[in-house]
Amino acid sequence: MEVQRLKDGLKNNKIVIVTFLLWILVTESFFGNGSKEWDFAIAQPTVLLKVGNVTEDDKKVISLNKQELQQDIEINSMVFSGISLYMDTLNQQISGKLELELVDKENGRLIKKWTNNLGDLKIKGFYDFMLSKPIEVKEKMQYTLKIKAINESKVVPQLTLVSNDELFSSELRVNGEKNTRIVPYRILGNNSGVLIYFLYAMYAGMTLSLFIMCIMLLKKKRIELIFSVSVFVIGMIYLFVIPPFVVPDEPAHFINAYAQSSRLLGKEVVDDSGKVLVASDALWGQDKNVARRDVYIQFMKGALGKGTANSGDAIATIETSLQFNPGYIPQIIGISLARIFRMNSEQLLLLGRLFALLWYCFIMFWAIKFIPFGKAALFIIGMLPMTMQQVVSYSYDSVLFGVCFFCISFILYIAYRKEKIKWYDIVIVLLITVTISLIKLVYLPILGLAIMIPQIKFGGMRKKSIASVLVVATSIFTIVITKLSLFASWMSSFDISTAEVEGSTISLSFCIKHPQEISRLLWRTVERDGSRLVSEMLGSSLGWLDLNIPQILVIFMVIVILLSILRREGEEQYITTGIRLWGGTLTIVIIVAVMISLLLLWTLEGASLISGLQGRYFLPILPLLVILLRNNVIVTKKNIDKYLILSIGYINCMVIYFILLITVSR
Repeated sequence: MEVQRLKDGLKNNKIVIVTFLLWILVTESFFGNGSKEWDFAIAQPTVLLKVGNVTEDDKKVISLNKQELQQDIEINSMVFSGISLYMDTLNQQISGKLELELVDKENGRLIKKWTNNLGDLKIKGFYDFMLSKPIEVKEKMQYTLKIKAINESKVVPQLTLVSNDELFSSELRVNGEKNTRIVPYRILGNNSGVLIYFLYAMYAGMTLSLFIMCIMLLKKKRIELIFSVSVFVIGMIYLFVIPPFVVPDEPAHFINAYAQSSRLLGKEVVDDSGKVLVASDALWGQDKNVARRDVYIQFMKGALGKGTANSGDAIATIETSLQFNPGYIPQIIGISLARIFRMNSEQLLLLGRLFALLWYCFIMFWAIKFIPFGKAALFIIGMLPMTMQQVVSYSYDSVLFGVCFFCISFILYIAYRKEKIKWYDIVIVLLITVTISLIKLVYLPILGLAIMIPQIKFGGMRKKSIASVLVVATSIFTIVITKLSLFASWMSSFDISTAEVEGSTISLSFCIKHPQEISRLLWRTVERDGSRLVSEMLGSSLGWLDLNIPQILVIFMVIVILLSILRREGEEQYITTGIRLWGGTLTIVIIVAVMISLLLLWTLEGASLISGLQGRYFLPILPLLVILLRNNVIVTKKNIDKYLILSIGYINCMVIYFILLITVSR
């Protein structure tokens, strides 16, 4: 009896057991396999202040042969634990010693002296010189760095000098004479405690997401509600794990949204040269397109209200199109609210992204609610790591993905579930048409799914034709009004004198003259780059994080998606051969349209592959492709949707873990 009771208990609580096992795996990875990386990251100092921007165009070198350098620096109200100097000795065969002294400028007291072998400094970048214990300094404390080399080789050691932007009180003297340049340096601090809190917060979020999924599945909540809550919780983790400007092209997207926010609030939008103005350099500073330990710490502190206030002179950034784009509406609202309530830079960046996530949760709630079949498939695609990256960013993909997913869902709902089409259904389709046209018109063929809606639902062929003409006319009108400049540039490419210039991008004229070559280029790209694009689409390589997710996770994603295609035994099969052929045709048309657009925008004549093609460009049509693969051949006797939902939650947790594993050690 006890054995039977145990079996019954296990059977009724399988979902709890599976959740617990997945949580154990996440915990073991985080605190077991990742413990060495966390220990290393916590032991490393963080950058409190960086002075001097090293660029190849600006930098110069100075010989340390029989010369002594003294550089005055100023530190404002902080506890610092060391100083970094920029070294470029990677390929130099030098022997000798480098002596560095840190002296209190006010009383001449020696704070610390370092003596390093020049042969050990084989780096290109900042080298850390750490204090024995951190020093707490008062406001505007003046220190002097004394730098001298004792050379024992024929190669003369050199230091890199850069322009002095005079934002900080840094002055370099060479043998007592003032120099107009400075040695780039960084002030280091010890923020290990903050990093520990950050890591624990990320782990707590991962644990929370898994157990929220489990509880909602146990309570048999609607799948659309489970999705929205789960995506919000996991999305909040991604907001911090993928800091602002790490997503491709996010700086440009942010500037577009910020410009529209300025216009909405009646603020000055651009300067005299046409560059968009932002409130402070903290919103447009250096090194923002990276994810590393100090960026995480700064972003977390700022989100908690300890960041830099947006005050002072406005900063000119880049020129951009000021044309309205609905893909930025959520971000514009978030930015505007942050500016109204005078939030700091990190909070402003966070709030704009948060509103993008909230919009996605809202639109996907209705997308999953409306779709008549394949709810689990749409759930999984909507939570793929690449999808999550885009919907928590300033990219218009947060709106585009949601609208495209909703479009597929809503049309299938009308075609298979709704008895009669109302006027507001047409209005919804028109709004979808306008939105896609304004953001990325290459995805408009998705609306071609509406052809399979029976005419009886319109009240006859005449009304269906009127509705179809209305949708087509709306899309054409929107495209003509908003894309005139794009079409003008394409049409200008018909000029024979400029159509085939070596090193120029492929033009319409070139495509018309060389159809065979273009066809081969398209196929060659699919043949040789297809696996990379599919892997990227799922999330194998996220943003500019400079890391690749382990292939075992990518394989797991593919398996989960394929399992979501399976029909349950007795479930009605909606997809017929005719629908499959028509939907497949639309999918191919969109894929080719995406490739052609990149062909005309980025690809040079003579290229072997299409340039600029990324896997995320095909995410909007992935639900359609997956749904079309549903068939009568492979069915499952049991409903495995709840296990698939937990699986995609676990996959996201592991992706977050691997992102942290690499980036916090930088």
